[in-house]
Amino acid sequence: MSSTIRPDNLKAALDAKVAAAMAQLGELRESEQPRITPHLNPRELVRAFMLYARGIYAVEEYLQARYYMFRQVYFHRTLRSAEAILRSIIRRALHLLDHDQEVWHATGTAFEKILRRETLTIGDHMQIDDSDFIFHVKQWQSSSDPILRDLSRRFISRRLFKAIDVDMQPEQQAEFLAGARQKVERAGFDPEYYFIEDRASDVPYYSYYHTAKSEPKSHIYVESGYASPEIREISEVSNVVKGLQHAYELHRICFPPEVKTEVYELYHRGSRKEAHSA
Repeated sequence: MSSTIRPDNLKAALDAKVAAAMAQLGELRESEQPRITPHLNPRELVRAFMLYARGIYAVEEYLQARYYMFRQVYFHRTLRSAEAILRSIIRRALHLLDHDQEVWHATGTAFEKILRRETLTIGDHMQIDDSDFIFHVKQWQSSSDPILRDLSRRFISRRLFKAIDVDMQPEQQAEFLAGARQKVERAGFDPEYYFIEDRASDVPYYSYYHTAKSEPKSHIYVESGYASPEIREISEVSNVVKGLQHAYELHRICFPPEVKTEVYELYHRGSRKEAHSA
């Protein structure tokens, strides 16, 4: 939370509502499972998650909380912009080392293995954390390489890239992306490091509850009805969960604020063209 790259409106991940939902899930004790499991096919539903009807609201709240956690935090523009710069920094450092150019780094460390593209042991993974990255980025502010030096200074001083959604029609996207990339290059920035396309698929561990794209054992099953209860997959019972089975689409570009005016003009020109054709 003390990081200089936190989103401006970052909120606590565990609010009272989510905590209450998880507490409700905790009430579904193992002693209650035998009443449900006899109705299930053990070959098809090995280690599946099952619960009584009264627990459906807790699961709905949990899945909604996870969905909005990604939308409002992990996909936040400021955070994604900072990550875009950090990725460019690491790619630039790797490029320089691959071409036998000097890049300062702490020798004999797990981080050096990353830069040398060497295999990490489990112990190495356990040693690496964000402080290793921040420490090296701080040192690279004095790098002799102008791109690595500039990106590092932007990251540490929080002069982040601007980010806008590529939300025009598909047939207009290619023209806009090519034009925006050209604007960045004409301003003297290497587009390989200063023009970043950002998609939801780039976020580690991003997934959503989707029955059609997962095995039965990863589904959530709920007891439906009280007079004659039956076991059903939760999206068949809950409209909330059914609506969450569509992935959050994210396609943005990140670029230096120095070319904001030019890229925004290109962006809105495409919007006006789209409105005129409609």
